[in-house]
Amino acid sequence: MPIGGPVTLLQVGHHGSDTSTTADFLAAAKPRYAVISAGKEEEGLNRTYCHPRASTVERLVAALGRSGSTTVTAFDGAIPCRGAGSEHWIEVAGSDSLWVTARDGDVILSTTGNGVFLRQ
Repeated sequence: MPIGGPVTLLQVGHHGSDTSTTADFLAAAKPRYAVISAGKEEEGLNRTYCHPRASTVERLVAALGRSGSTTVTAFDGAIPCRGAGSEHWIEVAGSDSLWVTARDGDVILSTTGNGVFLRQ
């Protein structure tokens, strides 16, 4: 099913799994901002399921087009999730337009309706 785009804010599907946010989907949606719900700040990541995946974060940063000084800890996906050790969690370049609950905690955004979102 085709989607209407562009979208201003994308709630990334399935905690940033490797199949939730494909390059084709991002090309159609053209998001300006994105949020990944994957764990809680100070409580680790969604390690049982290895979310978010590095490939998803990389696709999002490329689609958002605004890399920043932040990084996102993500599962590299080089091996299956079960039994993966901490060495398979890597720092991936982030974007000033991407928020991740595991890093940022609760994400509360505000806008004045002008298409610009700010984190409170």
